Amino acid sequence: MNGFFNNCLLAPADLIAVVKKRLSLNTHALFLFVLLIGASPPCYSQSVKLDVLEPIENGKVVFQSIAPSRIGDPKQGRISMLLRITNNTSAPITISRIEIMGRKVSAFASPVQVQVNGYYDFQNCNCDGSDGTDASVPLVIDAPFPQTVKVAVFLRNRNPLVEKTVAIVPHTNDGGRLSFPGKADDLRQNETWGTSSNHGSDHQVFALDMGVLGWNQDHWSEQFLGTTAIGSYLDGDGAPRDIHRRESYRIYGMPVYAMTDGTVCWALNDHEERPTTEPSETISPSLGVFNAGGNQLFVKRGTEVSLYAHLQTGSIPQELLQPGATVKRGQYLGKIGLSGASDHPHTHIHVKKEPASGAPNVGSFMNDCDDGRFRPMTFKNLQSLTKDEANVLANDSMLDASDWTALTNHSAPHAYGLLYPSTAAYDFRKDYAESKQYIGVWRSGNEIELRVKVTGWANFTKKWEELSNDNFRLVEVNSFVENIGQVFVGVFKRGGGNHALWNADSWDSFTTKWDELSQNGLRLIDMDTYTEGDTRHFVGVFRQGTDGHALWSVTGWENFTQKWDEYGRNNLRLVDIETFQVGANQRQYIGVFREGNDGHTLWSVTGWNNFTAKWDEFGKNGLRLVDIETFAVGNERQFIGVFRQGTDGYALESVTGYQNFTQACEKYNGAGLRLADVHVEQ
Repeated sequence: MNGFFNNCLLAPADLIAVVKKRLSLNTHALFLFVLLIGASPPCYSQSVKLDVLEPIENGKVVFQSIAPSRIGDPKQGRISMLLRITNNTSAPITISRIEIMGRKVSAFASPVQVQVNGYYDFQNCNCDGSDGTDASVPLVIDAPFPQTVKVAVFLRNRNPLVEKTVAIVPHTNDGGRLSFPGKADDLRQNETWGTSSNHGSDHQVFALDMGVLGWNQDHWSEQFLGTTAIGSYLDGDGAPRDIHRRESYRIYGMPVYAMTDGTVCWALNDHEERPTTEPSETISPSLGVFNAGGNQLFVKRGTEVSLYAHLQTGSIPQELLQPGATVKRGQYLGKIGLSGASDHPHTHIHVKKEPASGAPNVGSFMNDCDDGRFRPMTFKNLQSLTKDEANVLANDSMLDASDWTALTNHSAPHAYGLLYPSTAAYDFRKDYAESKQYIGVWRSGNEIELRVKVTGWANFTKKWEELSNDNFRLVEVNSFVENIGQVFVGVFKRGGGNHALWNADSWDSFTTKWDELSQNGLRLIDMDTYTEGDTRHFVGVFRQGTDGHALWSVTGWENFTQKWDEYGRNNLRLVDIETFQVGANQRQYIGVFREGNDGHTLWSVTGWNNFTAKWDEFGKNGLRLVDIETFAVGNERQFIGVFRQGTDGYALESVTGYQNFTQACEKYNGAGLRLADVHVEQ
């Protein structure tokens, strides 16, 4: 797309001669006339050319459809064009401003001069000049959208140099609307995803920097409630900046999912992370250098390549590190971390169109995956609400599902907005408070680990099936009643093999299923029990295995320990224990046993301090906690620990609330520890 402007005046000396001859001006009048024409522009013997370089599809400029700026307002469009103004005249030209649809989109500190036979590239974007680009702004328009817009480039003290009309159309990504890279059921209560479509810089004009926000009593924040700085540093401008631990951010450790089908173009999985937001030197050992994207994955679909950046070290599945590997829409890709050029945990996503030869941003060491020009991203099944409006509504206890705008093929609003990737109503509970005590048991490991907390058995099994199809296996389940209903917490780890999950409404039906699955090469590895109404449920987690095993239920602690001792002498080791009250003063105990001949012990004591003292003693003597159970006895609490022989790293911590628990999990994950057991106090 191009336009031309051609304007030629006589040179001043020639013009003076003509005027003097025809008007017989006196010397004084002629001097004034010369002063007046002295500022006239030079002769343009050729033309000035205006080209619209990007983003163009099928001869039209594509723009980004975005969410509205306020509740009830129309949806909007975000227009950002890359223009090239070429000076084919015989003298320099000076550009004073640029307009689109009669609205100024340039913000030059001083006019821009273009030399003879030179050109000037300009993109209207969220640019302040600090990155070497001239300052400018994107154009945001309301729906319904026009089919054409007018672009005008102004010379200093002149009429428009070029005034050009271009066709525009909303962009839809190759393969159709994208799926949002985060899922609603991974969010904790009163959390949303958040970002703005107004990404800074011209070379990342349509990118999104994604965060997770939660309600912190009086405002929405990317950090957990109660987060405090652990220090400070001076940034490049000499301004003080707080230092925070990476796990204090809600998004840290959140899974990222594929926005579309495709194939892997390039991946990096070993870039070092920073433990805090304080800047420090990190590298990728495989590259030997720092990489701005950190741990990242490029996925190609048709003519577009999408990037997911700043992920956790080692969180990308091994099979996705090979270029050409198949990726399915909604597939797990990695966990959000603090790697590369990232001042706080977030993930950067963008889409580029594959370039013609000689395109900018060539990165050959990345398999040329980051070449090309940026394209808008639009998503299906998304809801939005600006952060400022959400703050006001939540503080006034007026935030409800009707405040959210349903989006079908749009991106985030221009202003920072909350995003909920679901068509279901957003369930905001202003007075929600967590009071449950979570106990975590950790041991050395390097598996990719995900944790799930959902309400209702149907929702839990849906998540179990989804993650199972994505090569995750459930290893731990715990259930309890919270003010929002029957809640299930699951721990999933990357893995394969046959597996099963079963929920029975009686002990007899559970043991019948246990026997059936055992005969088919599955072994019970964890179980839980809970009541719903008058019915007691028994939940079992099964994994592939051929070793010896046993399941035992008995009333009374003394009877249980006798059986534990008997099984121990027969090379069976307790791996999981459950207990519940029967009658006024009796408790039922259930034990899950697997084959083994290592050292082991079983310990029960009153009081958390007494238990942790014994845990520490056993740890120093080569025993590792593998399972914990606790229950109230009057005003005190009893703790039961199952210990097995081991020399690996280990940890034990009790925290209030699931949000604090997930922080603890990510803290220990960074230290090379993985969950072995989780128990929520009833």
